[in-house]
Amino acid sequence: MSASDLPFEILSNIARFTPTSDKCCCILACKAWKIPFQESLWRKIQVYSMKELENISDIINSSTNKTMPFNLMTTDIRFTGIINFTGWQKNNVFQAFPNLEYIDMGSLFFSEIKMDEIKSNLEWSSITKLKTKFKHTRSRNSTIKMLGILRSTPNLRVLDIGPHYRRVPLELSLQLYNNLHNMLPSLTSMAANLALDDINRRDARKIRKTEPALHLTSLYLHLTSWDSMWLYYFAYKYPNLRTLKWRAPCQTERGVIIKEYGEEEVSLLRSIKKVFPSLESLDFYTEETTELSHAILWEFICRSSVPLKTLHYKLKFGASGAIFLGTVIRRLLQSFIKTLERISVIGDFCFEKDNIVEPEFPFSARLVSIEIKDCGISIALDNLLDNYPALLQLTFYNGQLYISPEAALRESRQHGLKLLNLNSIEANASVLSYTSFRCRNLQYMDLGHSEIHGSSSTENGSLYIDMSYTSFKSLKFSDAMFYYSNDDDYNYDDDPSKNTAINLVLLSRLAGNCPATGKQDIKKSEYSVEHLAWYHFYCELEYVFDFTLKIRKLSEQEVISAVDYFKESQLKKDRENISEVERSGFGLVDKDYWKEDLCRGYVELRCGHIAKY
Repeated sequence: MSASDLPFEILSNIARFTPTSDKCCCILACKAWKIPFQESLWRKIQVYSMKELENISDIINSSTNKTMPFNLMTTDIRFTGIINFTGWQKNNVFQAFPNLEYIDMGSLFFSEIKMDEIKSNLEWSSITKLKTKFKHTRSRNSTIKMLGILRSTPNLRVLDIGPHYRRVPLELSLQLYNNLHNMLPSLTSMAANLALDDINRRDARKIRKTEPALHLTSLYLHLTSWDSMWLYYFAYKYPNLRTLKWRAPCQTERGVIIKEYGEEEVSLLRSIKKVFPSLESLDFYTEETTELSHAILWEFICRSSVPLKTLHYKLKFGASGAIFLGTVIRRLLQSFIKTLERISVIGDFCFEKDNIVEPEFPFSARLVSIEIKDCGISIALDNLLDNYPALLQLTFYNGQLYISPEAALRESRQHGLKLLNLNSIEANASVLSYTSFRCRNLQYMDLGHSEIHGSSSTENGSLYIDMSYTSFKSLKFSDAMFYYSNDDDYNYDDDPSKNTAINLVLLSRLAGNCPATGKQDIKKSEYSVEHLAWYHFYCELEYVFDFTLKIRKLSEQEVISAVDYFKESQLKKDRENISEVERSGFGLVDKDYWKEDLCRGYVELRCGHIAKY
């Protein structure tokens, strides 16, 4: 079949994914291609200015083609430039597109004009989705103007008026917020960058009679000002909310966002028995770690039986440290343990060896994904696997990963973990071997920027990491650093020395199938081993005292030299006469001096099978 004989349906799908600049060429290719590519070209229009859209409108008005009115096909119009609000109010160009469903207004600029000077000519009853970001100075007048535009879209279902980086928010009182929803009764999703006025006590008592927005199921709020009574309002306003994204920086140029609240406010918040009974996904961000700023969770959501399945929780500029973050992790898991499937907690705290915090992990049969980043905590991997039998993905950044002493005393069940993403963590080589033995379905592992410690375990005194039970689809270990320690119970109070760094890594795998026995130690005589690649970790001097970690694959000749060296078992003798070649603080040398690292031995990372590394 030639390209000109392709069915109309297939050509239409091809046109959907063809760049706009290429669609014109396709229109001229042949008669069969003309209609589907013309329809696709007109369906979504992207312009920089109102003038460009006016030119397109003139083409429509002057067209003599009555059999194919392309303007009826247009459903999306997107502006990429800055448009003055006056231009929107006065312009009749949108009448040329009666079937318009989605409008992206780009950056909307509000000029200083009097409201009674302009009357809107917009009639957008077909619009179901609207998006814009503001470029203006903060004023209540701008909010009124924006509400005037929304009044022209009574059938709107999706509204995105923020949040956008460094964009000024809309200022809304409780009355204006209610007016917005009264104008948009069909709204199902809203994203907004707002500054919310304080709710006085008289209005707070009326909130129970608030008319609920029953259709709205998705809400994304970027709040630059608010008080606790808005939580009380939202609970009554959005009874069917399923997805909530809450971004609350701790303070702006107007001062601290979250206001102090007294006994009356606390009493009202606690009086609600059911808070968001349908909420399944919560994304919460704050830049303050005091309990007051966490009222949305501690006093509101965590206390209720919210059926959360997905929870993303991020703190920035935290001053309370690992102890507070450990408490946060424990409380979140306990609060939603019956329904939670995915949890992500991201802090802003580095791991400190003299302040080890080990949070509790309550049992859950539903949790399949855990992400803990920059919380400065220590995790016992065996306990984590025991408490979350359904866990498939574990991401852990900036902390300590270890195996508890009790792991050897109890029988460990096989686990279904498939993805292990580690970054900036400290762990012993035995942790990786334990993971391989217990998690036979592990397919993806990343050891970025991590420190792996272990004792000499091979005949020639090098470090052996046994992951023979693992068949990797992908393995990443660039930027990882390997160090010798005296024994498997490495003391994390001791900083790794550049004299203990091991900079040569051998990646190997078992020839044949992976072992299926329950034995944790695999005898070398039972399987032949294939060497996949040798790598050298080295450094490049960029500035004085500034070294960059690099990794390269050894050439065939270099591999021969390394293998011959280790066969001669000169390691012990050479270690007594280590040369004083210049090294970085991590014990790295220049790549030209790679042979100076031979006397330190090598790391053998052995897996059962590997597809990509």
